Amino acid sequence: MVVEYVGEFYRRLAPPEARRLERGHLRMAPIFYLDGPRQTLRHADPAREERSLYRLVEEPDDIFSHPPIHEIRLRQDEELLATRTKKRPVIVAGLPEAWAPGAGRLRERSVICLPVYSFKESDTEEFRARVDAIEYPPWIPFPPNDALGLRAGFIRLDRMQAVEQRHLERMGLALTESAERFVSEWTRYHLTGQIEPIWLEIRAELVSHL
Repeated sequence: MVVEYVGEFYRRLAPPEARRLERGHLRMAPIFYLDGPRQTLRHADPAREERSLYRLVEEPDDIFSHPPIHEIRLRQDEELLATRTKKRPVIVAGLPEAWAPGAGRLRERSVICLPVYSFKESDTEEFRARVDAIEYPPWIPFPPNDALGLRAGFIRLDRMQAVEQRHLERMGLALTESAERFVSEWTRYHLTGQIEPIWLEIRAELVSHL
């Protein structure tokens, strides 16, 4: 198992540190489903916009290319999307910075998060073993910890998302230093194709035992 190479994966945060927002912290956050159908707002009667009647339409042909909806100031290349979302554990991977001059516009209020997905009961032992062996590099093992209430699953690098800070809920937990290095290396591999060779050797060793 990958934890044999990483060691302890999680640590509890003391109250002063738990109140801060830092890389490697675990939070709960709303994460969009990126593979499901999306619904968007349309006038029930486009010819009578003043009636303010709307309906949800599933991915219409004119999505992001429609007549403006003036009442809600929606431009022709904008949409109000209704997207299925679930609150999940996430790992904080990127923090905002304020740049000067121009800090007002460049002061971002969101952070980059790596969402954690739990295994389903229908997932086979073979699938779980392959995830734990990092056979699928965009899916990084997330080991369980019953004492901390963390279920076994995987970190989905292919679904990293920006989340506004006010939507992050504290968990009082963070990755250990070694676990943070492990996740950071595979995140770098996912984004750039570059990684410390030792991790590819470890992955090859784990896969060879499947």
